[in-house]
Amino acid sequence: MRRFIVLLLILTVSRATVTWGDPGAGLTIRDYFLGNAAVARADVNQVLALLVGPQGPPGPAGVAGRNGFNGLNGLAGRDGIPGAPGPVGAQGPAGAQGPAGAQGPAGASVLIQQVAVGDATQCSGRGGSKFITGSSVTYACNGTAGSSGSGGTLGQGTLDIGSCDGDNLVSFEIFTSYTGSDFVLDGVRTSGVDGSCIDSKLILYFTIKDTGTIFLPNPDYSLGDQVTCELLLTESGGSLRSSSSNSFLIPGSTSCARKSSGGAARPAILMSLIGTRDLVGLIGFEIRG
Repeated sequence: MRRFIVLLLILTVSRATVTWGDPGAGLTIRDYFLGNAAVARADVNQVLALLVGPQGPPGPAGVAGRNGFNGLNGLAGRDGIPGAPGPVGAQGPAGAQGPAGAQGPAGASVLIQQVAVGDATQCSGRGGSKFITGSSVTYACNGTAGSSGSGGTLGQGTLDIGSCDGDNLVSFEIFTSYTGSDFVLDGVRTSGVDGSCIDSKLILYFTIKDTGTIFLPNPDYSLGDQVTCELLLTESGGSLRSSSSNSFLIPGSTSCARKSSGGAARPAILMSLIGTRDLVGLIGFEIRG
């Protein structure tokens, strides 16, 4: 009975319509749906009917739920197909000009001019060689005639060649020999060469006269030819070098390069086959790295 009363109170508060079957009133049903009707049977159950009232206001929002777990990373996709090459770009402008390099050391060069025998203004008429190094001029004069012999000296002297030799003076000699009809070159010797010139080249330049007649019979050269003789100054110069005085000899048997006055290459020639009377007055001398 208590439960029934509590239920009635709840239904009343919630605005629900209640009907019941009262056995003391002749079992009359009172209900909004069934109306008021008498029940003939005594064992009829009591009927309760609920009538839903108007909708109530929304309740307060519930508490937000927790965030779910992060999902696993998916598999990496395959690389796409490479795209087609793009067009060639336009040529860029020329770069700025780089700075000028440091000036190299000046080369060592000497001009040697033959002094004719009988020239009273130089070498007292005995002849010899004149050495020209820049503004410096020195002479290597022939000595007085001695007893007859098979050879002689065309010129000798001392000069400062600069470059690798520094301030040291180098002695220079040109040797000749007599063939029975004319004099030919028989070698060139230098001494007093500085050790810093080792592995440099000793170079001689001879020029055959370009006019007149060739004096040497059956010569291996022509008018105007340029002849170049070289010797590498090495520590192991063998018989060509005297280590005590740093003396080097280019012998007459040296093969020298030759070219025409127009620059065309000619067959090489031995120094000993060059007649001294067929040379012009200037002989070039150089030590070059």
